[in-house]
Amino acid sequence: MTSVTIDRIARVQTDVVEAVTKTSASSTLSEQKQTELLAQGCAEACDLLKDWLADSWWDRRSSDVPLKEYVPTQREFEKFLGPELKASLTRASQGGVRISESRVNSLVDEARQKVAETVRRFPRMRTTQLFSQAEERVRLLQEEVCRLASQIGSTAHPAPGPAWRRRARKALGKVPDVLLAITLAMAVTWLTAPSRACAWPRRAQACRSADEDRFSARPGSTLERQRRMGRLLAARQYIDRATSSIAPSLQSHFPLLPAAEPLLT
Repeated sequence: MTSVTIDRIARVQTDVVEAVTKTSASSTLSEQKQTELLAQGCAEACDLLKDWLADSWWDRRSSDVPLKEYVPTQREFEKFLGPELKASLTRASQGGVRISESRVNSLVDEARQKVAETVRRFPRMRTTQLFSQAEERVRLLQEEVCRLASQIGSTAHPAPGPAWRRRARKALGKVPDVLLAITLAMAVTWLTAPSRACAWPRRAQACRSADEDRFSARPGSTLERQRRMGRLLAARQYIDRATSSIAPSLQSHFPLLPAAEPLLT
């Protein structure tokens, strides 16, 4: 398995965005070139999502407790978790991931809101249920892009035509925001696991940074609670982002396709 790093996410994000934005109905590229761009995007997304699903991030789940026990309070979010996650995502943008300052803020704020809404709607939901749903959404997207990639050059399938390109473009439209959710998950890891910090660009962090030292020494803070809260924020983001047909950050580039109905909204 190849490790998932910020540099790798940035490369895949760039190729996927290019594939989607250059293959719209008004594209001037030849059909062959459009097929090549989409096939490359599907192959890269397939490999990255497959590696992320095999990552130990999914193994270190919180113990199976009611989700409501780890919803960040407003004070916890404003004083520590929110600012620290936003700072980590800003580092990711410096490492090449396309994420604007406004997007950094909305991604983290929205994550807390979604978790709180989920608890209100499903007060008995437990942490493992949320993680299972999040993992399933990412896996379905991974299987979809892998299947599309495998159909290129296969003797079992005819040469890709307009129908294949529409399916590929629609599938790839889901990928950029899922990559941002993965980046958020890595930001949580960076805050709470010094040994994993080297997944971030070297110019943006040291493997053991002063920020982490301040975090560990913060009076009254509980590392495990902060880790669990942050992981739930990231996990909740997968559910919608692996379902939406078009990433919000790309909506200005091409027409909106019908979105599948999210399991939790």
